[in-house]
Amino acid sequence: MQTRKMNVGELAEIAMLTAFSFALSYIPLQIGSALIDISLGLVPLAVLGIRRGVWASLTSGFIWSLLLIIFGKAFILNLTQGILEYPIAFTMAGLFGLFSKSIFEKKGKNVFCTILCMAILGVGARWFCHFLAGMIFWATFVPEQNPFIYSFTWNGISFLLNVLLVTTVIFLLWNTSPNLFKAKRPASRS
Repeated sequence: MQTRKMNVGELAEIAMLTAFSFALSYIPLQIGSALIDISLGLVPLAVLGIRRGVWASLTSGFIWSLLLIIFGKAFILNLTQGILEYPIAFTMAGLFGLFSKSIFEKKGKNVFCTILCMAILGVGARWFCHFLAGMIFWATFVPEQNPFIYSFTWNGISFLLNVLLVTTVIFLLWNTSPNLFKAKRPASRS
């Protein structure tokens, strides 16, 4: 297996866009006592994924989760729930980067469809982890409700709103500032 080296520019972009994602976490966009969470930080993560690919966006998602934990922005009940909802969930959101190459090959409506698929995958992977945590850990706080329905309802609404957010913002940026998504690649060495 070949290891992948990141260049200084890529590392700098990861650092800057991760910091931007983290900073956006301080803008409260929660509905219903934080049960529905709209995460603005997913947008810079998606931009990074398109610019630099899946490894960069996975790395950024992981670091973002660690920053949330370190700076006390994480809601952790126990170690297992904390790992599932932070390092695993936020890293999985980095799957945005799987669409890095294919989005540049699309034209017109196909770009929108690719962005929508990217948003469904990245947001869906993160919110699936939150859904599992909701069924396993958070549902104990509402014992009168079915844990599956409880978690599916709240996390499903969050998923839909975040897919709408990421799809809309990335599509608008794609159409107004396409150079934002084009990263300078270092010359390959032969």
